[in-house]
Amino acid sequence: DTDVRIAGGTAGLWPDVRYVLVSLMDMDNPVVRIFEITDGIVTEEPLKVV
Repeated sequence: DTDVRIAGGTAGLWPDVRYVLVSLMDMDNPVVRIFEITDGIVTEEPLKVV
């Protein structure tokens, strides 16, 4: 909830911004996820590492 609320306040400053979450809960297998938050709608996007 907090991330979505904060994202709503920054939309005009940084259009097309993405939020990156990195989980190190399993240090041998870190998890990276990318999200777009627009108008309170959270959409996960695929991550392609090249």
